[in-house]
This record gives sequence, structure tokens and C-alpha cells, in this order.
Amino acid sequence: MDIVKVESEKLLEAMVDVSCELGAMVAGGPADPEAMRRNLAMMISEAAYEVFAARVGERVLGLVAVHYYEGMTGQRPAARISELVIRADAHGGGVARDLVTAAAMAARVRGAGTLEIAAESDDDSAVELYHGLGFSDWRILFRMDLGA
Repeated sequence: MDIVKVESEKLLEAMVDVSCELGAMVAGGPADPEAMRRNLAMMISEAAYEVFAARVGERVLGLVAVHYYEGMTGQRPAARISELVIRADAHGGGVARDLVTAAAMAARVRGAGTLEIAAESDDDSAVELYHGLGFSDWRILFRMDLGA
């Protein structure tokens, strides 16, 4: 398995397939491929993001998107994993571990002082993975549904 930084739209279609697979699982219905394509293309082109793909040959097994930002205090920039998507048939194969590790290495290179990731509170396997990679429980994330 190779981890590659996605710097062009060459891998975009394969990443859209992976993202739609996860989007359908999360939303409970079909995901919008055009919306996925637009969002991934934006992430690839924006300097505030880096996107990495895990692949075997031309088959994309998963992707991670890292968003870089600076707080109002002027301290070191921070990084947040905004997307981590793994094909269902690749779960348990180390793809998520390798992608998160690549994201952490990239964040260090960019000078980020921290790397954040969120997990569903009942996703024990994700929590175990993140703890095993050195993440610590930091704060509770709240969300408001705006009905849009």
C-alpha cells in the first residue's frame, strides 16, 4: 500500500467513489457524487488543506484530508483531520492508521503544533485507534443542526 499526496484531480474519481461509500453509510442514503467531487476538488486546490490517498495500484482504499488553521492568539498553527474515509472492505487492514500517520507527519512539516480528529462517541474502534496513535481526549465536540 502506498500513501500519496493528492495534488491534482487525477485520483479524484476514485476518491469520489470512496467518499460516496462513506457518505451513504453516514447519511443512510445515497450520497451526491457531484457535491463530493466539488468538495474534494476544493480541498485539493486550497493551500489550507492537504489530501492524502492510500492505494494499492490504482485502487484507492481510503483518504484523509487535513485542514490547517491559525487561532486568534497567534500561536503555532494547528491541523485538523476533517475527513478520514476508508473503504468498507479495507477496514482493519491498517489503512486508517497509515493515513493518520501520514497526516501527522505532514502537519509537523507544515509547523502545526497540534493535530485534532473527531470520532463518534460510540465508535470504540476509532477511539482505540486514535489513542494508540498518541491522541488524547481533549474536549467534547458539540454540534447544532441548523436545518439547512
